[in-house]
Amino acid sequence: MKLNLTTAALIILLSACTDKQEDAKTEEETVKTVTHQFKTVDEPFSEHVKNIIENYLLLKDNLVKTDAVSTIQSAEAIKKSIEGFDKKLLIANQREVYEKNISAIKTEIDDIIKLKDINQQREVFAELTENVYQLAIAFGYSKTLYYEHCPMALNDKGAMWLSTESEIRNPYFGDEMLSCGSVKEEIK
Repeated sequence: MKLNLTTAALIILLSACTDKQEDAKTEEETVKTVTHQFKTVDEPFSEHVKNIIENYLLLKDNLVKTDAVSTIQSAEAIKKSIEGFDKKLLIANQREVYEKNISAIKTEIDDIIKLKDINQQREVFAELTENVYQLAIAFGYSKTLYYEHCPMALNDKGAMWLSTESEIRNPYFGDEMLSCGSVKEEIK
């Protein structure tokens, strides 16, 4: 009986995601293309942002795998890549954007490191994504990034994530609903 209830619940979740994806496709099928704000960024700073984004992507992949321990390790790698960066390399308007987002990223990373529950980590990940996204659209990344959305994440509030692939690999549900979501933006 328990197996049947679990199977039924999974079928309901999958059909709800499919319905929401179909609704989203009818509303808007075009993917918005975004280019980064600052066209000129010093190489050391560009490398710094690249390290933050690459470690964020590893963290996202660990959430896709539903691996709380590796997620914490990836969060620690982000924290390490942030430490010791000399903000004097930035011009005033770049520094303002960086400081606003990096402050929030530090808080969110510390929260993920403290959390052992994967679902709680995923909730903080949604907040982290917004601030890493802001860094990406301000300063760029060495590859195209895809800003993706799952309408069912966080109890149907919906949530975003960044990926280097357009194929959906949902960090909010992992294997339960791996392909639930859609690409909203391409960041070049």
